[in-house]
Amino acid sequence: MFQALGESSVGVVGRDDGVSPGQTSARNEVITIAHLIGCWGIGGLEGQLAQVVNRLPAERFRHVIIFRNGRNVMGPPVRDGVEIICLDDPARNRRWALRLAKLLRELRVSVVHNRELFTVSDTVAACRLAGIPRMAFSFHGFTDALSSPRGTTRWLWRRALHRYQARWAVSDSAREAVTKAFGLPAESFSVLLNGVDSVRFCPEQAPGRLRRRLGLPLGRVVLLAVGNVTEVKNHRLIIEGIAAVGLQAASYTLVIVGEDRLAGQTQHWAAANLPGHDVRLPGATENVLDWYRAADLFVLPSRSEGLCNALLEAMACGLGVVATDVPGNREVLHHGETGLLVPLGEAAAFGVALRRLVEDAELRRRIGQAARRYVIENHDINRTVEAYGCAYEGLR
Repeated sequence: MFQALGESSVGVVGRDDGVSPGQTSARNEVITIAHLIGCWGIGGLEGQLAQVVNRLPAERFRHVIIFRNGRNVMGPPVRDGVEIICLDDPARNRRWALRLAKLLRELRVSVVHNRELFTVSDTVAACRLAGIPRMAFSFHGFTDALSSPRGTTRWLWRRALHRYQARWAVSDSAREAVTKAFGLPAESFSVLLNGVDSVRFCPEQAPGRLRRRLGLPLGRVVLLAVGNVTEVKNHRLIIEGIAAVGLQAASYTLVIVGEDRLAGQTQHWAAANLPGHDVRLPGATENVLDWYRAADLFVLPSRSEGLCNALLEAMACGLGVVATDVPGNREVLHHGETGLLVPLGEAAAFGVALRRLVEDAELRRRIGQAARRYVIENHDINRTVEAYGCAYEGLR
């Protein structure tokens, strides 16, 4: 269910069970969790959130997803009974905290889980007004170089973070990044790892069928990048690397799946630097699985990562991986075993690693198999969901 809310009206009726906000009825043990995010679209954070709400038992947990940015309402599917509400705030309206408090009261929320740094202070204020003492914040990584806080903002956000009963990060690397940014002790954040459904995300035994349906060539190595086209995802490095080593146009096809947020800059860069090469940007899709299973090689050139869901999904699908050697990637990729890591900013080295896996099918196969085993052993979605369920129970 998707619902957009205007400035003057919340428009959602909560349970009429005579329970104050923030409390759980003795007659009804369902915990109502409000998940706060920036936008609802196709992305790793949204996909991970959808998996958690879809898999937690409905008889124990009720979920409401609240997002601020109404730019896009196409998100991953959620099970019946999960409400998705746009509490729009395009201009960072100061009354947003008041509107959020009203919504939380009407929904009779028990726990608030905020996944967005920009609203850590507003969420604290809203929960105080709504009488909800149970708050959790989770950190998924800095979206760009400017999102790491400075000055007064850093002080205000740090103060707000102390108000949360629980603080989680999606990886050890993400915990290190956020605690360092705010000058907090490492133990102030615990780690709840991202997970992947390795039954659904698995290798395709006959990729030719998928390639024909997706319009991909059968005789080339398909390089795949999955993620919205932004500065932090750094897709330009792939193009620079390919150009630096002179990878033959007839040997590969590069596909970048995700919403283009750079107004076509990547396409222009590819046309200028790789004329005649097959570089495709099909945009965002709700069905990224087919792209993984049709590909040979996954490419992750990010400037920074907390713990990339697309990387875990690609590994589960048995793809060889070339990625930048940044903390979030380094945590799950072991160089030469489950992927190839390249120092950030070294385009020629990135191109060499790409060419190595393009030309060596056996190495791709070996790395892909090892990557899948690693994900199954360390990032099973059922363990992730169980950890979140226990964490939410602990906030009651």
